[in-house]
Amino acid sequence: MKNQQKNVFGANLEIASSNPLTGFYRDGFCSTGDDDDGIHVVAAVMTDAFLNYSKAMGNDLITPNLNYGFPGLKSGDIWCLCAKRYKEAFDK
Repeated sequence: MKNQQKNVFGANLEIASSNPLTGFYRDGFCSTGDDDDGIHVVAAVMTDAFLNYSKAMGNDLITPNLNYGFPGLKSGDIWCLCAKRYKEAFDK
């Protein structure tokens, strides 16, 4: 059983998105664990600018991949991002 993870304010994590279902564990939460090498802990509202940036950097979040149940994202969707990718995009 997973321990209840906390947000940066010390409160329990709340669900980020169930449609589309986000999170490394696809449970709607931006939680992490030992098997999450990307550290998917940043809940972010997607914009066209970020989605295009991510695609240009080799992580296409726009195109659906039905083999993995991934619907593709659009502007306005909430998605759990890798902390490093968020920082990289923020710094650009």
